[in-house]
Amino acid sequence: TEANITTSYNPYIQYNGKYGIYSLNATINDTYHGASTEMYDLSASGSLVYAGGFFGLSRPVSDSFGIVMVGDKVAGAAVIKDGQDMGKTDSSGRLVVPTLTSYGRNQVTLDAKTIPLDYSISGVNMLLSPSLWSGSCIAFAAQKLHAITGTLLLQKENEKIPLEYVEIAIKIGDRMASYPTGKGGEFYIENALPEEPAAAVTDKYSCRAIAARRQAGGNTIPAGTYPAEVEYKGGRCGFMITFPVAEEAITDRGEIYCTPTGASTNIQNPKPENPRTTRKRTYDEDSSPARSTNEGLTAAFPQGEGVSAGDREITALISRWVTSWTSGDMQEYS
Repeated sequence: TEANITTSYNPYIQYNGKYGIYSLNATINDTYHGASTEMYDLSASGSLVYAGGFFGLSRPVSDSFGIVMVGDKVAGAAVIKDGQDMGKTDSSGRLVVPTLTSYGRNQVTLDAKTIPLDYSISGVNMLLSPSLWSGSCIAFAAQKLHAITGTLLLQKENEKIPLEYVEIAIKIGDRMASYPTGKGGEFYIENALPEEPAAAVTDKYSCRAIAARRQAGGNTIPAGTYPAEVEYKGGRCGFMITFPVAEEAITDRGEIYCTPTGASTNIQNPKPENPRTTRKRTYDEDSSPARSTNEGLTAAFPQGEGVSAGDREITALISRWVTSWTSGDMQEYS
């Protein structure tokens, strides 16, 4: 009968958010006489995950999960897992992927189009096969590029000497980086440290290694002032170089002067002695050619017994002639 007719409605709404799943389930029973009953069920579910020192919020995790980190707080980077959009990184540069398949092939991809143009990235794909109910750390190296330019010079008295085609060695923490100079001493240095050799890195992808690398600043040179030196013509020349906190892609540091370090450093060859000064020292009173020649003649023709008077007279005549020739006062002797 019409009195027993009841109409039921069961609307259901679910929203899969970045940090949880939110749903609304309603049951509405409407009878013919206008009496009705309504029931509503509101639910929310999510996960707080932890892996190797990193925390994150995400949708419910039923198997394994991964914490994606993009550079140093690169926000808005889109992450894709096996072709499915997982969302974008937050202000800390992180995103939790809650749907990794244990012991299976999981490809996590970074959408390079969502990375700012002034950043460099070394890779956008990562393959992993986690164990059951485990957490993985997935780090994509992305660093903001900033470079400094300038001219390296050596001040030598009133002369500026450009240090051309030398290697600038910069000490950054416990690492050394090398950058060349060009013609005129010009240099271009980016704030990116070279990758460490593979032999020196035994643990690269674990959460602990990623945490240590991020704490150390990754492969980016932090803003600050660092000691530097160059080797030039057998010596060393030291100076300080500064990476500023700037938004511009390139900062011109202008002219930078280095200072020779160490007592043995002699970057430039010493100036040759003045020829006139050398000549003056040669012809002083103690080492004059006249005196040297006279001593030679005296040795060649000694005075004393066994020497005839004629020989002694010839020796004296030659000695006076040599003395007059070296002094510029020539006279005729007969």
